[in-house]
Amino acid sequence: MTRPSVKRLAKLAKFSRKTTIAIIMVCVVLVTIATLVILFSTPERRIKGRIEALAHEYYEDYYYDKFTASVAANKREELLEKYSERGFSEVPLRQLLFYDNGKHASEADELGQYCDINTTSVRIIPDSPYGKTNYHVEYKYSCNF
Repeated sequence: MTRPSVKRLAKLAKFSRKTTIAIIMVCVVLVTIATLVILFSTPERRIKGRIEALAHEYYEDYYYDKFTASVAANKREELLEKYSERGFSEVPLRQLLFYDNGKHASEADELGQYCDINTTSVRIIPDSPYGKTNYHVEYKYSCNF
């Protein structure tokens, strides 16, 4: 009986070493990836990504509904088509931060460190078929990256 249990322990020890080495290798790979992401995540990329997210949220969750609220559903396409070439008026970053009772006001200081929140702006241009997610955005950055 002692012989089989010694063999089992030996197999278990080999399995444990292999498992330990595999876990260490996975950890090294994950740490390397995390380090590279941090190194290549520049303030410019981070700030531009945040402004893009704010613009999309503003249009999809706020402006589209407000703009089309007084128009019948079958007339929305006709209404939005008028803006498909030039787009709506520019929306300053300040408005993206403070619309809907200051929804993103807490981000003003961070974004204001890099960008002028009064002159950085976006222009939203609806695209056919003129649904809530059918649009593109032009960005005008006034930032010091």
